Amino acid sequence: MSSKKQGITYKDVGVDTAKIGKIHSIIGGMIAGTHGEHVISGYGHYAGLISIDDERVLAIHVDGVGSKVIVASLAKRYSTIGIDCIAMNANDVVCVGAEPIAFVDYLAVRSPDADMIEEIMKGLAQGAREANLSIVGGELAVLPDLLAGEFEMSKGKGKGKTRGRGKVKERVDNAFDLAGAVIGIARKDELILGESISAGDVIVGIASNGLHANGYTLVRHLLLSRYRLDERIDELGSTLEDELLKPTRIYVKPVLDMIRSMDIHGIAHITGGAFKKLTRLNSNVRFVLNSMPEPPSIFKLIKMHAKIDDAEMYSTFNMGIGLCVIASKGDEDAIISICKNHHDMDAYVIGKVEEGKGVYVNDIRLV
Repeated sequence: MSSKKQGITYKDVGVDTAKIGKIHSIIGGMIAGTHGEHVISGYGHYAGLISIDDERVLAIHVDGVGSKVIVASLAKRYSTIGIDCIAMNANDVVCVGAEPIAFVDYLAVRSPDADMIEEIMKGLAQGAREANLSIVGGELAVLPDLLAGEFEMSKGKGKGKTRGRGKVKERVDNAFDLAGAVIGIARKDELILGESISAGDVIVGIASNGLHANGYTLVRHLLLSRYRLDERIDELGSTLEDELLKPTRIYVKPVLDMIRSMDIHGIAHITGGAFKKLTRLNSNVRFVLNSMPEPPSIFKLIKMHAKIDDAEMYSTFNMGIGLCVIASKGDEDAIISICKNHHDMDAYVIGKVEEGKGVYVNDIRLV
């Protein structure tokens, strides 16, 4: 994808990542004072790590589905959103080398619609089976005053065109929010925190299943002003809602196979912040993504309508790569084989680690 002059950004639609980063710094400083002697790693990595004995560690993480729930509410399709919730949690925990074992969910609804809740729970159960973990509890909150259920939508009709001038508020009775927390377990000598990443390492990317669960605030402002959710879009080969509601891919099983059979130096789940997340693993090396695959059609559609430059695209969206695995050069074939031959997932060598700092996509610096 060629670089273009920057157009609409996440900040333009109300998500200021710079402000969020400052808030994270404030939070990190405050909670560090609560850490006891059992805390190995707290705020800032993919999971908090708690020592439970001389050999074992608990990994704890909490995450939600974000504004993808709005698309599910508008489309009245709920059967896969639970998979997203499991994936957002389990994929993060496995990034530190821990095996996810238990999960609890938090489901807040505007009204107690039994059919909707049953569909959401079906997705959670399916995701749990894919991640090989147990759902051991949860919370159901009915919050009609908090969840107003008003979403901004385009008006009018048309094929791939803005539906009239301006936008309207659509009110729904099925507004909800979904989040969860996961616990994983690992041996201390099996933790993967990124310290061993060094120049010369190879970066393997495992293919995503579309947008996963990030960037939806920007996507809704861009695409729902141009297309109906049930409209078939030629560039996608499907309806918009089919594309936007594809569930996040769960990478737990292939990653566990990798870490049990070879020395993995670092793992990054490409979610909020996209490829800038690589610096979470090690800020003292340079990650160079110079062999990225062709982005799937949904990302080309977003870029076409938003006129977003490449730096913004690769800082917001996964661009077809949902997980990055860093290992010694020479191990890439084994990693790719595990993904393709045992788990039916495409994987590619997408870059390398060099001396220096930052994250680059070709010659574009992201951070």
